[in-house]
Amino acid sequence: GIRNDYNETKRLRVGPWYNDPPTSQYSCCQLTSAATEFSAQGLELDFPIVCWGDDLTWDGQAWRSPLTRSRARDPHRLRINSYRVLLTRGRDGFVVFVPRDSSCAAAFEVLVKCGLREINLHA
Repeated sequence: GIRNDYNETKRLRVGPWYNDPPTSQYSCCQLTSAATEFSAQGLELDFPIVCWGDDLTWDGQAWRSPLTRSRARDPHRLRINSYRVLLTRGRDGFVVFVPRDSSCAAAFEVLVKCGLREINLHA
């Protein structure tokens, strides 16, 4: 349910999104818009929330990216690098949101096995 397609993210006003006070309608604290790896590359953020998607799945042995159309030489490597960029932006830490969806279940399990702690919001 997170809108991060090209048309949605090109409308993101990056300066206000990162810098406006939490009460601003344009602030990232409003949790109304998503930034992509392109908007976050080169930045150090306090505590980003990374939303995992079905564009990078775990098959029990390796990461897979069910890419559709791409002219890139190695589209899977680009997807891996996108997540690397997003997961390395946090100065004080990060949160990974993994939707409760069957396509993301294996990724959730491997992330927990790698040391991420689960936050149960429904407790």
